[in-house]
Amino acid sequence: KNENNDEVVYQVIEEVKRIMMSKEKIAFQAESVNDTLFQLVSYEYPDRPLTENESNSLLKYLIKIGLHKSAYNLIAGENGRFRRFQWYDSKENLLRQLNQSDTYKRPWYDDTTN
Repeated sequence: KNENNDEVVYQVIEEVKRIMMSKEKIAFQAESVNDTLFQLVSYEYPDRPLTENESNSLLKYLIKIGLHKSAYNLIAGENGRFRRFQWYDSKENLLRQLNQSDTYKRPWYDDTTN
């Protein structure tokens, strides 16, 4: 939204969902794919359930690239696929690493990607 591209982002997400849900095979040139988007899609639509180590890698990756809302959702158990995992650090320590938003009343966190 900050970059006024929310409509384009929405369309891309919808297209990715459509492709992933239909299991379409799409030919693409690897060098033309955004590596961050590729990494996020591979976590969102894995070929098999993620292991605890892979889930911890995802959490570290989200924090590293500044997707703090997404990291918070993992830590808080918003996504049921991750509730059973033990995180690499305590929830309290992990939450301290996130940039908390002043905009939201509930503990949402700012994405620092802009």
